[in-house]
Amino acid sequence: MKMTPTLLSLSAVSLCAALSSHAAVTLISDDFTSGSVSSGGTVFSEVDTGWVQSTGTWAISGGSLTNTSTDTTAGDRAVAYMIDLSGLGLTASDTKLDISFDFTAQDSDALYFNLFGYNTTAIAASAGSSLINSGATNGNAWTSGAGVDMNNPASDRWAITNLVTGAAQGPDAPNVGEAAQAFSFGGTTGGSVSESFDLSTIVSGGATNLAGYDYLVLTITRTVPTGLTSASVTIDNFNMTAIPEPGTYALLAGLAGLSAVMVRRRR
Repeated sequence: MKMTPTLLSLSAVSLCAALSSHAAVTLISDDFTSGSVSSGGTVFSEVDTGWVQSTGTWAISGGSLTNTSTDTTAGDRAVAYMIDLSGLGLTASDTKLDISFDFTAQDSDALYFNLFGYNTTAIAASAGSSLINSGATNGNAWTSGAGVDMNNPASDRWAITNLVTGAAQGPDAPNVGEAAQAFSFGGTTGGSVSESFDLSTIVSGGATNLAGYDYLVLTITRTVPTGLTSASVTIDNFNMTAIPEPGTYALLAGLAGLSAVMVRRRR
């Protein structure tokens, strides 16, 4: 069937509108003007409850996510944000994760964040199943070890991919939550972080888009320097967004242009 200019224009507009409704998906947007850090633990029942920790010293205070501990054990422990990705309208085009935030710290503080994509396995998770070991120190937040993932498909509840390194979980794979495999910031008295992670480059078996994961786990950790007598880490204006691949935007622009041309010609 031959499509008339008017129908072609309307089709382009309709498709453009459908695509533009999925231009980006906000996963976290927090200015910390309210809320608290739960101490319920980084377990399955705490997914989608906001910022959580097990035995750490993070808090939401004064409009910031803060950590004022000088203890080289408790002060190191992670705070996490765990998200159920189902029902968010994510598609295979969502191949990028953008993260931005502001921070202040002591210039001797080492700070890290890590991102993990989780898939469920045949062994169902219970409410108390751990997603991350947030009680680790020295900037670590382990995905391997007792209670989380033993690198044994016969008993693991999760298949895990480190979205910072692009490595899927496995024996000796560089994704087990060590500080060396996290995104490092800090070492200064403050600044802004704006980072983009391209999942389409993952080649080790993990999904190459966000729609391919069931859950997303973000952790923020520290390494408190020995002898630190005062500390004040603050994090503000934290945003994490799923971004469609650039081709989606190119298609949007092309369809919008085609629509405009056809409307003008029709007139």
